[in-house]
Amino acid sequence: MSTEKRPFAYDAADRAATRKKSRASAPRPPNALSAFNAAESPFLRLPAELRNSIYELVFTVNPIHVEHERKDDPDVRRSYRDPVLAQVTDVPKYFRFYLCQADISEAEAYRRSIDTTLDERIALDDEEATQDLHPNHWRMGDRFHIDSCKERHKACIPPPLPPAWLSAQTQLTEPPNKPISLKHTLTLSLLRVCAQIHTEAHALPYTLSHFSFRHAAAFRAFLSALPPRHGPHLREFTLCMTAGENPTDAARCARWNTHLFESGARVARLRGLRTLHLSLTIAHHEMGADGPLRADLAAPAQLDMWVVGLGRLRELALQEVTVVVTDDPGSRFGIDGAQTVRKYMLGHFHGSWGAMRERECFTAGEKRWWAERMRGRLLWGRKGDEGYYTSAGHHRTSPQYNSSSNSRLSR
Repeated sequence: MSTEKRPFAYDAADRAATRKKSRASAPRPPNALSAFNAAESPFLRLPAELRNSIYELVFTVNPIHVEHERKDDPDVRRSYRDPVLAQVTDVPKYFRFYLCQADISEAEAYRRSIDTTLDERIALDDEEATQDLHPNHWRMGDRFHIDSCKERHKACIPPPLPPAWLSAQTQLTEPPNKPISLKHTLTLSLLRVCAQIHTEAHALPYTLSHFSFRHAAAFRAFLSALPPRHGPHLREFTLCMTAGENPTDAARCARWNTHLFESGARVARLRGLRTLHLSLTIAHHEMGADGPLRADLAAPAQLDMWVVGLGRLRELALQEVTVVVTDDPGSRFGIDGAQTVRKYMLGHFHGSWGAMRERECFTAGEKRWWAERMRGRLLWGRKGDEGYYTSAGHHRTSPQYNSSSNSRLSR
């Protein structure tokens, strides 16, 4: 062994590294204030199980709708701004957060959508029953209808403000739902009370929150603005998508597919996500008597292509997935659009609205089948998930063409 003495500079660096390592490994003395709080605070002296229950009550809120609006658009500009999340795109936009006002949860909406025994139709007299449009067309139990998630959340997000020259003429029947401060709603200030509360509860505002996105751009911007340390804490999301050639719909599938593929690395941050709710509405817009959009949607391979971007989410360890497929309320078979079609457009078609619906609209059974197909793909390989159709005694294959039932999906 060499006895040559090392240079002084090497000895100094070595000693500095040793001292740094010793300081890092040595236990820190307890902070006097933290020790006092732990001993004297009535809350911190409660059993841990009871404190956890209190945390859950404090941090649990209604689902939160996330919107991403343009700052320079006078139709949507409002005085309130929430600075919690930073700007992330070149387009001047900012976030809006709205508490959900829906009467039932996403899980309950899914349960209703798969319940084939649910019949909420009302009795009609002979004259009403012969009309093309009557209330039973949009009640559970109708052969084509499943309650629309978009209709259920109609009151959650206010419509864009009208231009200034129309403001005086616009009368709102109800005050619109107002945006919230994410910082205040999630009670983030509680985490600053003391170090022990922060240590115990810093993840709970995100773990117990349910975020809903109706536009792909808002989803992408949210992931971009989300600090990486919070990504693993998120547990529950709702995504709203629209299948159909409606170029004005910001929720259309093409945008979702693009943003999901472009946000692959950001989606990977959501490794803690366990519950996903998917709402898919079918927008029957610009469809002729032969149904070009219907033909596009009918083949199972085409159905998968509409939502191909969802493949990105299969990388996550999802434990619960709900999928609800419905008609878009504003399209020709929806509760809002049907009146317009019947009044202005039936002259362009051979037959009545009812005949057109029989020919072109997905039946409730076909909507359930497509929903289960997407759900099964998102949960592919998850042990114990047999899916709705298997548990109900049905097959996972698509419905066969049947002239008596007007089913049109093929294998």
